[in-house]
Amino acid sequence: SVRVVLVVALSAASAQGAKALTRDGVTVPGSVGTPAGDRPVGLVNDGSFEFGECDFGSAWTCTTNAPACGWILDPSGIWGYPAYDGELVAWLGGFCNDLPNSNSFCQDLISPDPYWHAWQLDWAFMGYVNGACSTLRITVDGEEAWRYTMREWDHTYGTWGYSSQLDGEVVIFTYGESFRLCFEWEACPDGVDNDNMLIDYVT
Repeated sequence: SVRVVLVVALSAASAQGAKALTRDGVTVPGSVGTPAGDRPVGLVNDGSFEFGECDFGSAWTCTTNAPACGWILDPSGIWGYPAYDGELVAWLGGFCNDLPNSNSFCQDLISPDPYWHAWQLDWAFMGYVNGACSTLRITVDGEEAWRYTMREWDHTYGTWGYSSQLDGEVVIFTYGESFRLCFEWEACPDGVDNDNMLIDYVT
């Protein structure tokens, strides 16, 4: 069984759709945040998404309402900036052939302690905000552990930061051998707009 506590302070071939940060393709510079630095911590399995695309080697299970596009990728082509760690990242949100993308990345993890363990989740992120109306949810075994709606100041386009800069930390208390962790993105409620977040180096 798993208990979740939120600490508030916080197909290569089939993925050829046109991905974009904005509906009109025009981008604007981001605000300069505090750059993320190296941390001497271990990764979850494939925490930097380097094993490859969803269904093509990745340790993550992916869902999307826009399957024409692939959402684990080298961001340097479309975003114009490299990954935080390695070459690949996971892209939450954005547009695929003008369709606002709602997607998720999930992984089954083994608890470090089969009896009891407190585990702080963190990741590097880069945000591109259009409407400040998209929502990121962290779930554990289907239960919501953390929810965050993008804000204007999360437009850090060009600068990597840490998730703890968003709205505090997620601490997961586990009791048992395994649990399922998911990053779930919901596009803006109007069905037209969407924000973006790159995630990398999930620990």
